[in-house]
Amino acid sequence: MRTGNRAWLLGAALLTAALLASCGDVQAPTAPPAPAGGVPDSDEDKTGAIRNGCGRFVDVSGEHWAFPAIEAGAREGLLSGCATAPARFCPDDGATRAQTAALLAKAAGINVGAPTGRVFSDVPASHWAAPAVEAMHREGMIAGCGEGRFCPDSKLTRAQLAALVVAASGRHPLAGPPAFADVSSEHWAIGWIEAARAHGIMRGCTGDAFCPDDDAT
Repeated sequence: MRTGNRAWLLGAALLTAALLASCGDVQAPTAPPAPAGGVPDSDEDKTGAIRNGCGRFVDVSGEHWAFPAIEAGAREGLLSGCATAPARFCPDDGATRAQTAALLAKAAGINVGAPTGRVFSDVPASHWAAPAVEAMHREGMIAGCGEGRFCPDSKLTRAQLAALVVAASGRHPLAGPPAFADVSSEHWAIGWIEAARAHGIMRGCTGDAFCPDDDAT
């Protein structure tokens, strides 16, 4: 298994474990305030200190379903906020293709290198996500949206996200009867969704539904 895949699996395990935590288990602040965006920049800041009352982002309370994962991801430098003063995360915003490429490149431990700006016509070298987008494409983990473009600002659906995260983890689609009532056996992403569910990477949106066409937040 590649070093990058091992790093991704370690990160996935950390975030999955974090999902089992609760706000009541989080210790009071013991470290300096987080830098802009809420991403720690020192080992001292990775002690698990929590800010803004229960968390480091004012719009993600301890009651939010994704609170433990967001806090863990921010501590590990995988996630950052959407605004500062005060620090906000914008948890309900739809994730873009560029944001997802950047996150998965970090999680997989991919060496991004300097971008060329010649891979996709709409991702110049000056684009903030160009290093990650080009690296993920080079690794065969992402493709363009057509006609030589990447569509970096387009939103991802939950089905598309399932395909991306399973591919980035080095796993493959799984065959079998659908586990979700709204994902038929003919759906293009059925194998990816089943793999994401089986490996604990993603879960349903409610009850026995996956909501494959909803925006991934």
